[in-house]
Amino acid sequence: MMSMRTMASVREHGGYVIGRHEERVFLLGQLHAAPSVPPRIILVDGPMGSGKTALVTSALAEIERPVLLARADRFAGASPLASARPVIESLLDADLQQMIEEHSLRGILRECITVLRERDAIITIDDAQWLDPMSSQFFADLISGTAPLTVLLAYRQAMAPVRLIDTARSAGASIEHLSVGPLADPDIATLSAGVTTEQQRIVVETADGNPLFARTLRAAFLRHPDATTLDEVLPLGRGPRSELLRSVVSADVRALPACARRTLEAVAVLGAIDPARLAALTGGDVAEDLVLLRRHGLIDDESSEAIHPVVRSSTYQSAAEDDLADLHRRAAALAGTTPLESAEHLSRLRSHLTDDDLSVLLDTAEHALGTDPASVERWLRASLHLREPRRDLLLARALALSGRVDEAAPLLEPLLDLPGHGAEARALLAHALRMSGQPDEAHEVLSSYAGPRIPALLLELAATSSLTDGHDPADPLLIELSAAHGEPYASASAALRTIALLNTGNIGAARREFDGVLAAMLARPAEELREVMDAAACAVWCAYMLDELPQGIEFGERMLRIARRFGRMSVQPLLYCALAFCLTQAGRLEDADAAADLAVETAERYRVPDIVAMARVAQALSAFLQQDMELLRERRDALQASPLPAVRWWRRTAQSALARTSAMLGEPIPHVLVTDPPDVTTPLRYADAATVALFEGDTETARRYYEEGRQLALEYGVASQSALLGVLLSGVIAGDGPASAARAIDLLEEARDSFERLGMPCHLSMAVGNLQRLRASATGEALNALTPRETEVADLLADGKTNQEIADALVISRRTAEEHVGNVLRKLGLSSRHGVLSALRGR
Repeated sequence: MMSMRTMASVREHGGYVIGRHEERVFLLGQLHAAPSVPPRIILVDGPMGSGKTALVTSALAEIERPVLLARADRFAGASPLASARPVIESLLDADLQQMIEEHSLRGILRECITVLRERDAIITIDDAQWLDPMSSQFFADLISGTAPLTVLLAYRQAMAPVRLIDTARSAGASIEHLSVGPLADPDIATLSAGVTTEQQRIVVETADGNPLFARTLRAAFLRHPDATTLDEVLPLGRGPRSELLRSVVSADVRALPACARRTLEAVAVLGAIDPARLAALTGGDVAEDLVLLRRHGLIDDESSEAIHPVVRSSTYQSAAEDDLADLHRRAAALAGTTPLESAEHLSRLRSHLTDDDLSVLLDTAEHALGTDPASVERWLRASLHLREPRRDLLLARALALSGRVDEAAPLLEPLLDLPGHGAEARALLAHALRMSGQPDEAHEVLSSYAGPRIPALLLELAATSSLTDGHDPADPLLIELSAAHGEPYASASAALRTIALLNTGNIGAARREFDGVLAAMLARPAEELREVMDAAACAVWCAYMLDELPQGIEFGERMLRIARRFGRMSVQPLLYCALAFCLTQAGRLEDADAAADLAVETAERYRVPDIVAMARVAQALSAFLQQDMELLRERRDALQASPLPAVRWWRRTAQSALARTSAMLGEPIPHVLVTDPPDVTTPLRYADAATVALFEGDTETARRYYEEGRQLALEYGVASQSALLGVLLSGVIAGDGPASAARAIDLLEEARDSFERLGMPCHLSMAVGNLQRLRASATGEALNALTPRETEVADLLADGKTNQEIADALVISRRTAEEHVGNVLRKLGLSSRHGVLSALRGR
């Protein structure tokens, strides 16, 4: 990976590259141009050994803007975000391992884009043809983002990073292309100085403009100063240039003294020139070896690449397997090596991997699983010669997360009755079966367990029931689970009982059952909460429905981190969707939309189709709160295209929301209000049915539904729902006369207070805006209703006059003045004279 230390070294040495003046001028012109949105893309390609890296590094040495450097490495391709790591860690000033544990890839991306908006940065990716899949995804999303960027991609000819280039084109990026061709013969001659004239002629003729080939042949002739033909230094004779180049390098490596060859192998394993770390790997001083390797042109301190990929590959392939295993094991244990780097080294031990090595590898794999299951799979497959149930569980999770459920099942089946692992294997297999649309088989796997009825299995059984068609709060599974001692199982049981109570409309009992559940679960460590993931998802839904938004959001975000960390797949769509609803209520609409997008994405990946429609419902509500009708139409269409949920109250919610949004868009669809059996969302379905009636011109039915829904919400004690229905009802009744207008104002004031208390700013803004408009309208109509004499009295009241002073000014009796004052206050809807001045200001 490229580093700022490398850049400093290049600046120190002047960045001179023989024969590349025109290319450097072109690159400098592009790099000095201001970054843009969409980004400016610079493509640099050339054949193997043409000097792309040296050219790019020398140009970057003259740039004063921040440069974020990354080099894709085919040897580290299995490490999660291996290529993107230096960019991410530089931007966020944080360790990638910790970020992987705490954030999704999208979360890391959002933070990087936020930082890049404040920087005039250049991102350079060398050897982009070797980008690992997760890094490719990261950089593609970065290019599609909203940060001003210049991105330079250097890659081998005919091996373009097509995904990144296509993404850039789709984003409308400006793309400039530089192909690094062969050097002129005089430049090759300059590179081969120090050999005889005849040898120099052979180098120029054979290298065919390739600087790496020229330097390598020169080194071979320096070792054989009496050679006069190519065959004397290259026994394989002539052939394709790439084969010749590899042959020359391999011959050069084989000719090294044993100690220097060992040092070169250590450089190939580390991918860097660090004398202290190399000494730790080789067990001796490497200073003289490094001098020799530099003289042979096999390593280069002044380039962004310590060792060219061709040299590295040739060295690696010619090394003895035992020697490489020893170097990788030592590298994994070096001080300063990150867990991800250690895992990469350990995975390369393969048949040399021991039980102790595997234990370390599994610890890291567990943390990386949620971010990059494909990399974890590659790591773990290197250990299949060892018998380890924990490895099989993690590998099965990785396969399931990659969408290969059929491959996960055979790994789990031998573990189903294995002591210490059977329960977890059954839970994971049940998840996998549910993902593949086999809920009955999932239930059979769980219920057929012959071992002790441990809490984890009881939870999975109860969760399977609760997430399909609801269940009785007195379910024997929940009663049995309640008897389990200690947390988090007691709170998990309470969450499942709460969701059951909410689904039967027993809101008071649900609120009592849920009291303290979120606080108790937030206090538990991740290792405990991973055992109650489905119950935790239910807890986030409960928080949304019971108006416990701040804790619900905090808990939902934490559970998503835990789900990603431990590879719990089917629960992620549930968590993202519940979080989207909580965030929408809390007015965090951008975050809510992002969570809903992730709910859809993970639901489709993990085959949880019910969640798709629910996530679209959340996004439709967000569009309504944004007052964006085009966005609402777009999201209505997405909701309409979603599969209808099988879960009863989700299905009714999706159908009801679709009818409401279609009516608001002037495209009504048939809709029937369903209120039986009741559940916690029944008041909202009244609101939807009322809205449909209102847009169809049936004001009386709309009013009745709003009234009935609000009354039910009040009985339930769900303040957010009663407040929303109050706002909607106020709009229907406000024009029905003074009494109704006064009631509408009362409803809006109550809603305003509720939304403010609950922390729902978008809803609060809606209530306050309606209240201000209604008050202004009511005041204007009331002023028009005043008689000329009452208008005079109102003006005097606004001036602060007493009844006697009004009588004196108008030359009327005090009693008549009192009657006029009473009429003014009554018509203006005021309880005292102090509000008259405010009422008259809008006149």
